[in-house]
Order: sequence, then C-alpha cells, then structure tokens
Amino acid sequence: MGGTYSAGDGTKCSDFGDDSTLDFYKELAAHYITEYKIDGWRLDQAYQVPVSDWKKIREAVEVAAAATTYQDQNGESVHPLGYMVGEVWGGENDIKTYGYGSDTTQGLKSNFDFNTRYGIVQALAVEESGASNHSGVTIQNKLKSAENTYPDFAIPNYFLTNHDVVRFGDLIQRAKKLKAISSEDYFKRYKVAHAAVTAMSGPVTLYYGDEWGQEVPGFDVKVENRCDLKDMCDDHVSRSTGEISGFNSDQENLKNFVTGMMNLRANVKAISMGSLTDIGTDENLFAVKKTYGDSEVLVVLNVQEDVKVEAEFDASIFNDAEAQTSVAVFSSEDSRGAPVIVYPEGTSYKVTLEPLSAVLIYVPQQN
Repeated sequence: MGGTYSAGDGTKCSDFGDDSTLDFYKELAAHYITEYKIDGWRLDQAYQVPVSDWKKIREAVEVAAAATTYQDQNGESVHPLGYMVGEVWGGENDIKTYGYGSDTTQGLKSNFDFNTRYGIVQALAVEESGASNHSGVTIQNKLKSAENTYPDFAIPNYFLTNHDVVRFGDLIQRAKKLKAISSEDYFKRYKVAHAAVTAMSGPVTLYYGDEWGQEVPGFDVKVENRCDLKDMCDDHVSRSTGEISGFNSDQENLKNFVTGMMNLRANVKAISMGSLTDIGTDENLFAVKKTYGDSEVLVVLNVQEDVKVEAEFDASIFNDAEAQTSVAVFSSEDSRGAPVIVYPEGTSYKVTLEPLSAVLIYVPQQN
C-alpha cells in the first residue's frame, strides 16, 4: 500500500504500509469537512503520499462533503466543495506520476500546474533560473505538453506565484537586470500574466499581493547558497507581509483589472470552463478561442514589449448570431477595468493590441 516516509533526520513521519496510517488520515481529512465545513485541502509536498492512498483519502473527503450541508451567506443550503489540490513541484511527468496517477488508479484529480506557470513567466519576464522565451508559443507549448501528459480526468490548478517561488514582480525586475527585457513595463506585464492565468479553464489560485503587484524590495537578483541574507532565498522569499490598503494609482488599477477578470470568470462560462482552440498563436500573440456550450470568448495576449499588433477576427468565428452586431471587449489597456462594446467593420472586428496587452472578446449578454 505504500512506503515509509521520513523527515530529513531519519525520523519516521508516516508508514503507509500500516493500515492504521491511512485510516487516521482519512478520518482526519473528513473530520474538518464535517465539523468545520471547510471546502477542501491544499496538500503540500503531495509526492510523499502514495498516489493510491491519495485516491482513498480523496474519496473519503468527497463522501464527507456530499453528506454535509450548511447555510451560506444567502441562507441557501450548500455542501462543502470537497476539493483537494496537490503540490507536486516538478514537471508534468512528476505531477502525473505522484499527483494524478492513471485512469486505473486515479489519485488526486487536481494538482498545481507548475509547468504552465513557468511558461507564463518565461514568456513575460524570466523564471527563477533566468531562463526566458518571450513568445506566445511558449505558453501554448506548455499547455500542449500538459494536455498530452495528464490523464483525461485531470483538473489542473493554475497560478502565478505561491509561497515557494519568487514573486512575479521580482521576476520582472530580475529580467530587466539580466537584460532579458529592455523595458520593465511592470504593471503591463503583471496584467498580461494575470490575464493568462485567470483565462485558463478550471480552478485558479491567486496568491496574496499579486492582485496589486507586490514585490520584495531588494530581491531583483537571484540569491544562491546565501539564505541567511535578509532571511531570504529563492524558495521562500514570496512569504512577505500582506497589504490591503494604501495602494498607489498603478496598484489600484491592477487590482481593478484583476477584479474585472474574476468577474468575467464568474459570468462568462467559457473563460472558466471552456475547451480551448488555437486561433493564431505565434511569436507575438497567445490567441485562443474558448467554448462552453453557448458561451464563447476569444482570449488574445500580446507578450512582446515593442510590437503592436492589429488583429482582425471575422464575426463568423462566433457561433452566436448576436456577435454579428456587437461584442464586448475587456482590455488591459482600459483603466476603468470594465468591458466596452465594439461594433464590426463590415463582417469583422479589428482590435489593436498594444505591446504587452491582453483582450478578451465575447458576446455581452452571456451569463
């Protein structure tokens, strides 16, 4: 049923060869669902538990959630989500092996998608190692790689920053210092990165501070083998103090944009749940159409700092007849953080994508 997992000093932590170990964790995981009505569990270092045991713990949580109800803030009777997401910090093969398992032994159904996160930061800044590839294809290739590797039941959880990696703001500054980018364009890059994450289907995780562009002062260079320096190193520097007020105009503008993206996710189902079709991804653009039932949206990101793209889409790209008369465009360039109505020129829509910008195009009456 599994092996023995130990701390670094050799102390035994859990013996999954002992049935009582699994019974304990099943009971514990279900207890917090039934007694405290939590919605689920984030599972740090999930590779330390055999994937077959994750299946059994997950099923215990799902059963507990289905049997538990409580009144939400609107007075409606609801169930806890029973959601479990694993952290397997590695490539897609490791995430599959130690997180998802296989079709015959389904472990966790959701795991953090480090693979796509590294693609997004490489396309817009640099990753922690300094590697970069500023192209829309970089993001597309990471998504394709995961799709070709993960089992069909996989529900990846997308993110930009977590408590172990470096904040995206510091990676922007690091990219400038490494001369990987010419212009910092700090808040533009942050907006496009947020658009990339929040336009993905499935659950997303927004790390505190990223909504207003937080960075760690003085951490724009990689700290190697000197974790005593200001008590920081690359694997935990993002655990900084949170802030909820006192933002400047750029920070407020970014926060408004993130709020707008989240509102769109809630109201345009194709964003949060749609299947994805490429419509023109290239060196400059990450461009896809997402479809969920009658809901449709075009997501287009310009990842270049010095290229303006005049994009044109025939209205027939939408199945909805309403798209022949008007669409809503939500743009990172609009400081109001709200969509605007755009009308076709003939039978097509023309949209200007400024350097480092994002647009979402959809039929406005969708809900």
